Amino acid sequence: MDIFIEPIGKLINEFTKLPGVGKKTAQRYAYKIINMSADEAAGFANAVLEAKQKVRYCSVCGNFTEGDVCDICRTR
Repeated sequence: MDIFIEPIGKLINEFTKLPGVGKKTAQRYAYKIINMSADEAAGFANAVLEAKQKVRYCSVCGNFTEGDVCDICRTR
């Protein structure tokens, strides 16, 4: 049985919510994050937040885009 301090346990739990990520892989990801410098961890967190805020589905084809219509549909 694995016992983790609360912050590590929470991080592992969040990683296991990703498709294809089991508990052992989630642990590896969590340990990698913990071993990053503060700047690296902040960059990782900011990339996740920026993608969540800016990326959406194209209103025409459903592809990923930052605007309402993706580059492919815009040039058709």
